[in-house]
Amino acid sequence: MIRNLKTKLCLVVLLMGLVFAGNAKAVTIADAFEAIGIDAEKMSLIAELYSRGVGVEQDFNKAVEWYQYAADQGDAAAQYNLGVMHRDGTGVEPDPIEAIVFFKLAAAQNFVPAQNELGGIYFVGKIVKQNYKEALRWWKRAADQKHAKAQHNVANIYHKGYGVQPDLAEAIRWYTLAADNGDTGSMFNLGLMHWSAEGVEQDYEEAMRWWKLAAAGDIAQNIEASTMARYNLGIMYYNGTDVDVDFEEAMHWFKLAADQGNAEAQQRLGAMYAAGQGVEKDFEQAAHWYELAEKNGYVEAEEATG
Repeated sequence: MIRNLKTKLCLVVLLMGLVFAGNAKAVTIADAFEAIGIDAEKMSLIAELYSRGVGVEQDFNKAVEWYQYAADQGDAAAQYNLGVMHRDGTGVEPDPIEAIVFFKLAAAQNFVPAQNELGGIYFVGKIVKQNYKEALRWWKRAADQKHAKAQHNVANIYHKGYGVQPDLAEAIRWYTLAADNGDTGSMFNLGLMHWSAEGVEQDYEEAMRWWKLAAAGDIAQNIEASTMARYNLGIMYYNGTDVDVDFEEAMHWFKLAADQGNAEAQQRLGAMYAAGQGVEKDFEQAAHWYELAEKNGYVEAEEATG
């Protein structure tokens, strides 16, 4: 399709100058595209190729034009992508209000990413007046279509009581749905709730199970949740919480968290190297980890190095 793109665009230009036989009605852009077999879905694809620079030179302005053609024909994905480009100022001047217009057009067609985006907009309240109930409405629409992040967001609303009465049972239900769909943050929160007996009976084994799932999940999806899950697993093995004390296993998890920049884990590694817990004593390594912890804001590490 890309090979013939320029030819087809030339045909569009020619067709736009024609009139229908028997009347003076000008051929619309939609008529021209339809005549050469480019429907809204193909327009959206062309826009995406320009946006990514795949097969053509990257050109965000042209991407916006093609997304607009597709959006005008009712393509929900194009409407959403136009919203993103207006939100971020890609190929156009930043215009968050215009972004919301396009997000709502896409969301009205049940386009899940747009519904999730609108939920976030109303929850944060930076572009529009903060409205937790409206945020919940849009997130629930996306969550009902198994959007993992939206399910997590619905759970968080019930967990913290944003605009509703806190409902821990409902929060756990939505966190579980999100976790089953791979949401790392929900896995971490379920571990925390089982650890602290929040809405469920205290169950360290179940906390460990959820934290191991979070630790093994997509780090890029939620680096904070992944890091804290690894740190908490280190604490459980270090203290022997519902497991035998295992310094080597504790060090394994602390190291994973420390490599992600967690200052507490870095301090723990320093202390373990200094004490020879799970490893031979190594004051050079201890100093290395203490210094990293200090740089990352762990105040007590400064005292330990002194």
